Amino acid sequence: MRSGLDAQLALKGWKNASISSSNLCELFILLGHLEQAVEYGKKSVRYLDGSDDFLSRHLNFSVLACTLHYAGFITLAGKAFREAEVLQKKGDIEVTQLRGVPGFHYCEFLLAQGLVADAKCRGQRSLKMMLRMRLLYDIALDQLALGQCALVFAREAESEDFAEATEYLDAAVDGLRKSGRQDELPRGLLAHAGLYRIQQDFVHARQDLDDAWEIATRSGMRLFECDIHLESARVFMAMNEAGEALDASVLPPDSPFVLYLDTTGADEPESATDSPNLKAARAHLAEAGRLIEDTGYHRRDPELLLENARLEFLDGHSDIARATLAKAKANVDEMGCHGLDYEVRLLTEAMDMPGASPLQG
Repeated sequence: MRSGLDAQLALKGWKNASISSSNLCELFILLGHLEQAVEYGKKSVRYLDGSDDFLSRHLNFSVLACTLHYAGFITLAGKAFREAEVLQKKGDIEVTQLRGVPGFHYCEFLLAQGLVADAKCRGQRSLKMMLRMRLLYDIALDQLALGQCALVFAREAESEDFAEATEYLDAAVDGLRKSGRQDELPRGLLAHAGLYRIQQDFVHARQDLDDAWEIATRSGMRLFECDIHLESARVFMAMNEAGEALDASVLPPDSPFVLYLDTTGADEPESATDSPNLKAARAHLAEAGRLIEDTGYHRRDPELLLENARLEFLDGHSDIARATLAKAKANVDEMGCHGLDYEVRLLTEAMDMPGASPLQG
């Protein structure tokens, strides 16, 4: 693919060079090489700079915006998404917003920023368009975005009614399966697992994560591997709070819930609870941190800090927990990741309760 790009550049075939660069960008995202993905994303935009091919340019800006978001360049990502939308409107005056895959990634960005109402409105409008066009994959992505929005709204309202989130996320996973998009299925399974975790249905959460893990590791999709480690850690911590132990005998030997059991390193702080669940959570968070550094997936920096703070609190290390939570808050503010504000508030309140002590499983 790179040799083809070189040939196109030698011939000054800027459109084909732009397409090849954008394809390379998406490939490097998939494989978890975000520094190279950003490089090729910028090239894809530059090769068509000034062109009146607005639709091609809007796609290139959309891919670049997603890449910048994943790499943690939040301000630049926001600017690129907005530019993509301007270009789409120039190319098709009947379309008022990003839709389909670019629209989903913009919703994903807005959710991370805590702009849930905006993401929901966009998802609803896009879903109507995709249903008319009968585009199964795009429909599934819109349903995924709307399911995530519904879950956030339910949690922030302190409601236990997750019917809307369940309906959308069930449909999204089913649609991704039927569309044959194995490269995107882990995204749906991760959101589905998060819903099950919140409902304390740990069996189904683990099943979704096992399925996602099989796809991600088989295909070398390291960003999804990182996401699975983060969600697995959350599941183990939730199990600990619920007092539920893991029965590894019923899981496949290559399950991430088996592979990272009892792998505590010698340099880690002594546990005040000696909980197998928390030891496993610590191993998953350590692996997530390694993958973030290896891939440049810095979008997840605030989440890693927040989950490490939660772990230290549950494991009896109050001082470490408070210091780590302070770092997480600062990182959230710096990156504008206000989609985490609710989780930050819950953990802060738990730590500030009179006589607060870790919940032990």
